[in-house]
Amino acid sequence: MRELRQAEESEAVRRRKDESIPAELTEELKATFTNIGQRLPEIWEKEMLSQQQKKALVRSVIEKIIVRRIAPDLILTRIVWKGGETTTFEVPTTVGSFADLSGSEEMERLVVKLFKEGNTDKQIARRLTELGHRSPQKTYVVRSTVQTVRHRHGLFRGGRVKGESRAHHVPGCLTLSQVAGKLEVPNPWLYNRIYNGTIQVVKDDRTGLYLFPDDPATIERFRELKQGKIRKLQF
Repeated sequence: MRELRQAEESEAVRRRKDESIPAELTEELKATFTNIGQRLPEIWEKEMLSQQQKKALVRSVIEKIIVRRIAPDLILTRIVWKGGETTTFEVPTTVGSFADLSGSEEMERLVVKLFKEGNTDKQIARRLTELGHRSPQKTYVVRSTVQTVRHRHGLFRGGRVKGESRAHHVPGCLTLSQVAGKLEVPNPWLYNRIYNGTIQVVKDDRTGLYLFPDDPATIERFRELKQGKIRKLQF
């Protein structure tokens, strides 16, 4: 038993010594690894590796990842690779509101400027995206964001400006402008609540307008919303 124990201890010591000695790569094996490294982008893109193999490969070369939120919509990410090299980049993340976007003030200024230059909402959204801006829940600017911003500034299509309204008379219905007049609020007050879901209504297919029932109960419900007595309206 004593001899067996001594033999096991000797074997354990030998194995530890072997593990501490770096394995020698043959020239052929070195050339193979070099060739794979040069072709890795091609191998990666052509899906020659499974998702599990890709994950294992990435994990094998990463020492650690450090993340830090530097703004409500921006995360600073630093990858420390095995060997000491580092890669640092910013990762945009979704936010709850337009005001939480880092470039919201500049974006508003550009929306107003581009609108006055005659651009459509779609063209403005595309231009803002090209300049690196984005909507709160997207990685690019959507048309509804542009529309909400210009309505907030009282900018409307068809030559209207804040305080003006087109004369629409739909029997049995109230237009958004008519409701705003009765409530003594600017049109954007209603538009903003439609876009954030507080007022749930869809545009009339025939007229393309937001229409509401023309009866005293409608205005009373709007007044309750304005006074904070109710949180939502649905039509």
